[in-house]
Amino acid sequence: MFYKECRPTKLKKRPNYALSILGFKQFQLSVISYQLLVISYQLSVISYQLSVISYQFTVYCLLITEKTTHSPTPWLF
Repeated sequence: MFYKECRPTKLKKRPNYALSILGFKQFQLSVISYQLLVISYQLSVISYQLSVISYQFTVYCLLITEKTTHSPTPWLF
């Protein structure tokens, strides 16, 4: 007999690139989400700092106004 016996060959499993790309995209989205959270926190800190500066400026203006109304000469800093 001159024929070869046909045996099913074992197929090597290929890695599923679609799933790995999907996982990487998921990771990228979670990193972007975390970065947006950090930016949001930084903006809230800046907002708080601006409110403190505004309060300090208001107090300063009140002190200047009070000193100028109760003294004959205005206080200059």
